Amino acid sequence: MKQVEKDGLLLWEVCHGGTVRHFREDWRARWYYESCIRLYRSRLTGKQG
Repeated sequence: MKQVEKDGLLLWEVCHGGTVRHFREDWRARWYYESCIRLYRSRLTGKQG
């Protein structure tokens, strides 16, 4: 997760599994990032949640 400039705007960039998403709000970027981390960990451990 990092802040980048795109089309003259400062956006948050989140990369996960080859997908790149951009968000204007930091809380949305953080929520998406944390959701990706939870998904990754659940796949490693085989647990849901």
